[in-house]
Amino acid sequence: MRFKSIYIILFLFLFQNLYAQKLSVQTGHSSTILDLEYSPDGKYLVSSGMDNKIILWDLRSSKQMNMLSGHNGPVNSITFHPLRNIIASAGDDKTVRLWEYPSGKLLETFVFFTHKVKSVDFNSDGTELACASDSIYIIKLKDKTHKTIDKKARKLFYAVTYSNLNKYIAFGGRKERKLYLFNISKDKIVKSSKNHSNNIVIDKKDKYLYSAGNKGNIRRVSINTISAHGKFILPAERNWYSFFAVAINKTLLFAANKNGLIYVYNRKNGTKKNILKAHKRQVKALSISPDEKFLASAGDDKKIIIWDIENNRIVKILEGGSGSINSISFSKNGEKMFIAYDNSNFRIWDLEKKGDIIKSQCPEPNFLEKNERKNYFVSNTSEILNSNNILIKTELKKSDKRTDNFLNSTDNLLIYNPNSETEPILLKSPKNTDYQTFLIADSTTLLVFKNISTHSQKYSLLNWEKIKDREEIFYTYAYVYDIKNRTKNSKIRIKLHHKKQSFKIKGDVYYKQLSPDGKSLLVLIDNKKGKSVCKIYDIENENEEQSLIFPTVFQSAGLSPDKNFIYCISGKKDSIYLYNRSNTNLVKSFKGTGPVIFTEDERYCIFSDTEKFLHLFDLKDNKTVYTIPTNHLTNISTIKLNDTYNYIATAGHDGLIKFWDFNTGKNLVSLAAFNESDFMYVTDDNYYYSTIGSTDYINFIMNNHLYSFEQFDVKYNRPDTVLSRLPYSTKAEIEAYHKAYLKRIKKMGFNSNIADKNFNIPEVSIKNLNDFKISTTENKITVKYKAQDTKYKLNRVNVWINDIPVSGINGKNISALNTNTYNDSMTIFLSAGKNKIQISAVNSQAYESLKESFYIRYDTEKVSPDLYLISIGVSDYKNSDYDLKYAAKDAEDITEMFKTDKKYFRKIHTVQIFDKEATIDNIKKTKKLLEESKINDIVIVFYAGHGLLDYDMNYYLATTDINFYNPSENGLKYEMLEDLLNEIPARRKILLIDACHSGEIDKDEIVSENNNAENTTTDTERAGDQRILSQSSFELMKNMFADIRKGTGSTVISSAGGGEFAYESNNTKNGIFTYILINGITTKKADLNKDGKIMVSELRDYLIDNVSKMTKGYQNPTCRRINLEFDFRIW
Repeated sequence: MRFKSIYIILFLFLFQNLYAQKLSVQTGHSSTILDLEYSPDGKYLVSSGMDNKIILWDLRSSKQMNMLSGHNGPVNSITFHPLRNIIASAGDDKTVRLWEYPSGKLLETFVFFTHKVKSVDFNSDGTELACASDSIYIIKLKDKTHKTIDKKARKLFYAVTYSNLNKYIAFGGRKERKLYLFNISKDKIVKSSKNHSNNIVIDKKDKYLYSAGNKGNIRRVSINTISAHGKFILPAERNWYSFFAVAINKTLLFAANKNGLIYVYNRKNGTKKNILKAHKRQVKALSISPDEKFLASAGDDKKIIIWDIENNRIVKILEGGSGSINSISFSKNGEKMFIAYDNSNFRIWDLEKKGDIIKSQCPEPNFLEKNERKNYFVSNTSEILNSNNILIKTELKKSDKRTDNFLNSTDNLLIYNPNSETEPILLKSPKNTDYQTFLIADSTTLLVFKNISTHSQKYSLLNWEKIKDREEIFYTYAYVYDIKNRTKNSKIRIKLHHKKQSFKIKGDVYYKQLSPDGKSLLVLIDNKKGKSVCKIYDIENENEEQSLIFPTVFQSAGLSPDKNFIYCISGKKDSIYLYNRSNTNLVKSFKGTGPVIFTEDERYCIFSDTEKFLHLFDLKDNKTVYTIPTNHLTNISTIKLNDTYNYIATAGHDGLIKFWDFNTGKNLVSLAAFNESDFMYVTDDNYYYSTIGSTDYINFIMNNHLYSFEQFDVKYNRPDTVLSRLPYSTKAEIEAYHKAYLKRIKKMGFNSNIADKNFNIPEVSIKNLNDFKISTTENKITVKYKAQDTKYKLNRVNVWINDIPVSGINGKNISALNTNTYNDSMTIFLSAGKNKIQISAVNSQAYESLKESFYIRYDTEKVSPDLYLISIGVSDYKNSDYDLKYAAKDAEDITEMFKTDKKYFRKIHTVQIFDKEATIDNIKKTKKLLEESKINDIVIVFYAGHGLLDYDMNYYLATTDINFYNPSENGLKYEMLEDLLNEIPARRKILLIDACHSGEIDKDEIVSENNNAENTTTDTERAGDQRILSQSSFELMKNMFADIRKGTGSTVISSAGGGEFAYESNNTKNGIFTYILINGITTKKADLNKDGKIMVSELRDYLIDNVSKMTKGYQNPTCRRINLEFDFRIW
């Protein structure tokens, strides 16, 4: 009897309360990573950053395990408790927090600090926690009391560390002249050394202290001697190239430099041994694994790179997929949303189409701009012009070589047409000119400002920090500027006719904002007396409407839609003040920080606060409607109201956009976008609607264990549920996706009758899991595992490596043992690179356990693979009425093409079967050759010919002697062809089928059509006399849901859908599918990312897109199987 396992996911549908699953979306860091550290057992890595996030990474899976949310500012430092599952964190929000891991539960918050906390460290027995701030605070964890070291910082201490023997505490700061060594038993500072310290480490024997210097040097200081013995100073290439972090193992010293490099030195004498190059920007943090074999590094590029220290190579890269969001805006009809990221990227999101995305980016800086260290960044919201162009405000920022800050920036504009293939038009700003980010009165007219200022920047000679953040402005000219006829890149030039439409603003203008209708301008002016002058100008009439003086300095301000209210925001007091414009009386003050928006009728005011709560206030009734936590991990950067669909959108630097019901404040969905076109909508109760490509960013946590997406995907991947919560979804859309979901459940083998009290699932555990490191140079490992079931006998065990079954599709049968418990070990040979290993057990009732998984990387010298190519082409048939012209030629052309690639393949083994030789027996014999392949070889099986369906909708490939009226007679059943790839050594396998109906079909939803559909081509169809059409629910299921069924682990690309024909043409002298395939490879057009390699995924996408275009949508390639885990190079 052949068992069909029923996934544990189905069990979870019926018994949701037995287990609690938590969705873990792999957002990663959306801003600079400031610190990272290995856990004492080496299983986890924790990182913290400018985005307020603390992320716990599971090193076995290389996935984001959990996110610790609570800090209201950058998290500067994290450290693991040496004995307990506790993480300590320190932030700019003047708090230190203790967390339980891996659960992420907040245990304690220390709030007695009066300044930012820059560093924390546990002592070796975990009884004390040292914290660096304006002083060094020592917290006694038992009774939660604290004391301070008698030394005040000039600015702040940035680094603190205990010695390993608990004798000393070393501390210093980037703006402090010295670093200090505090003797704990003597309760006093016993040593100091001149150095501006960003980071300090002490070796295990408490012999030497190493400090990363802010002015471009590393200093080693002998702890126990007063003399200069053992000291050395390692200078950077430039004195402004600060060293941000240091790390040490037994023999080496690693130093992270501002120039993005990691320098490797001999710890004994300071000689340079190597330079590690991979980060694109500054490296801010380093950490050594407990076994001292691996180095983790991170910084401004938001990536964590794990290095094999011995071999000086990258083992893995940890990163998420979403970026930090500066702002969002909606089109007037509410159907499109613009997203501006903090880098050079932006997206235009079609809400009506639920994810039709256009992603683009700012232009690259020119040669001169690059030479001056300038880069473009999307800085603010866009508006849609009357011509449907989109106006995007960008900044050209110049980085300061002496510090890690930007020296200055100039505003620029992009005019972008999403419907055109032309490049965006860039309007550059001359010096001292900037743009208002909004348009004037819904036109193509802008306000351009020219500042007359000091034109100077002052620096401290001590540390090259800017003394003033901005230039002092004397007065500002505002010009009305029309951009309607701009067709090419140009500079904004103020000419005589512009000066006629201008007005002058006296004073130091530090903030500008247009009214919502674009007809008035509000500015804030610093009067140098601790007050803000607020002036409002009528743009059309070029005159001053109103002038007010406020009793304090506000950071920003704005007008309500009808300009009856002025709101002002005080960053120092974290307060929002609302004034009546007519009488300047204070209407209301709120505890908040903005952004602030109003409804069109000015009845409601919406704003956020430092705790990331969203507030809706009724101005008419003078009451709060609701205050709700948004659960954004960072401050909210923008709030927008979609009037068309009556919901509020919030966005932040955590990379998430959240939609809220305006009336109730209920969270509708959260939205995250990844890569070029992938996205995910997520609800609070874990349901999601996503593209197949976003599955790389989905995991689940259960019982503090991380599981891959496919184990719970059937339960939570519910587009119908998600769309039902979006106000712009239609009933027809929701019903269509619900049908697709039900179709998937049936396809997965769901049995609705299993909900009974006797239901039980097996469990699997890997007994020697802790023996495996994240990387190995051995080509095999031995895995010891245990399977058990408390109720039923075990039937079989499945083991996969990179989604390829080690023991064949049906696994290892153990039913003859008649046992509830099974212990075994298996030797698994590893593939070069990443290996994902999974084990599951199935009981006698066909219920499958959750899969125990882990990842291990096999590092080996690159060896070119052999290619095993089986080419089958059948043009001549026993029944000559069905002869084809080019099928045999297709198979021959494929063979000849691959024979030319002698650079990538070491050796090419081919078998060609044409026409009369194409019998079932001859095709089956080819498996003997495939069984000679090796693990890292590549196997390609290609078939060209007729594809047929019998009356039960089983799919057959035509052999030369097939009975076209009864395909089961001498026809090659599809499963037979795929079985050629089952249980062979090679793991990189692809099956290509150029035949009609080669895509998967839905046997329940097909209709026969006797009359051929109208076709404008004269191409020949590769089919028998049947035509079927598939219903939309099945196609939706194929497009929206990843196929998580485990087959042979091969990728199967079919030339046509299950209800479609595949065509051959006299013009191409090939089948259309084969022609596109050969053309894409030989011209390298299938190398979509232009990296010189064609991957299977790239070839798949190229075929799907171009075959459909060439046949005008009549033939659409599909994938019967996709190995989501194992993409590989094919050319």
